[in-house]
Amino acid sequence: MAISYPIALPASPTSRAITWRKRSAVASAVSPFTYQAQSYAWAGQAWAADVVLPPMTRANAETWIAALSSLNGAEGSFLLGDRANLLPRGVGLSAAVISTSPAINNGGFETAGGGGADVFANWTEFIGGTCTLTRDTTIFISGGASLKAVMDNAGSVVAVQQFGVLSAGKRYRMTFYAKATGTGSVRVSTAGGATVYYSTGTLTSSWVSQTVDFTAVDGTIELDAIGNLATIWIDACLIQPLDTYGGLVNGASQTGYDLVTDGWQASQTGIMLAGDWLQLGTGNTSRLYKVMADANSDASGNATLTLWPKLRSSPADNDAITVSSPKGRFMLAQDIDWSIDEAHIYGLNFSAVEDMRP
Repeated sequence: MAISYPIALPASPTSRAITWRKRSAVASAVSPFTYQAQSYAWAGQAWAADVVLPPMTRANAETWIAALSSLNGAEGSFLLGDRANLLPRGVGLSAAVISTSPAINNGGFETAGGGGADVFANWTEFIGGTCTLTRDTTIFISGGASLKAVMDNAGSVVAVQQFGVLSAGKRYRMTFYAKATGTGSVRVSTAGGATVYYSTGTLTSSWVSQTVDFTAVDGTIELDAIGNLATIWIDACLIQPLDTYGGLVNGASQTGYDLVTDGWQASQTGIMLAGDWLQLGTGNTSRLYKVMADANSDASGNATLTLWPKLRSSPADNDAITVSSPKGRFMLAQDIDWSIDEAHIYGLNFSAVEDMRP
């Protein structure tokens, strides 16, 4: 099978440590007589990194050795990002999407349904066995209501669903609060429970925030209450898109340090903060940038981002800006070597430089 560059590095085990370096081609000179200094900034700017992998058994190490060997030294390229900072610190990914698509509507169970089997507005309910499902207006974490499921002793399931709120193949982050008396748990799933994203494990009698990142297989999001003779409460459900959030390039032919963008949430302070990473391009055109100054969006969702390095090439109008797990295209600074000790534990580190080839 032919190797296609850039390759994706193994997802596990992750790096133990990574040292990032920014390289700038700046010449400077100081007069030995007057100490007057002069400098000239050439166009060269690039990232470099030293990656330290944890001690590994052969099974894990050989996967890494094979991947790095497939690069054939500096011939091939790979995608690399900062695994300690996969998401930005800006409010873009902490501001929950509630009323725009994709969204969970009535995520706090504040609005009652039409009555009878329709307990909550915007949700479709499924009640198994002799379980009961009600809107509890006395116990909640926020707002004025929560979902309350009283489970029977037959292992039945209570489920609530919303349809058409996700896009298949896209990544999302869901957060919610849950608690229980008795032995109960909540499962996040889709496709009628056929695909399970997450289970809380046994809940406690106190509200605990739950978070799950997942890739949607269809447009449905489902919450399942599971337990025998347990009472389970769920509240404050929110969903954030991870793949698509990040705004768009606003205008072609841009160069330099500043990137004019749009498509952000309107009137947000600190959509991106100084030090946040972002990616432009995909695959062979992937480039990694760091935000140099806090950025705010205006009333129309426009924002200007100041970046390092300068734009490698002019992105096209409406190109996506990736802020979730951003990566750039790198190559090995030198070919790899590895060690094996008497306990058959492998040691492997490597150095990388940004691949500046066209």
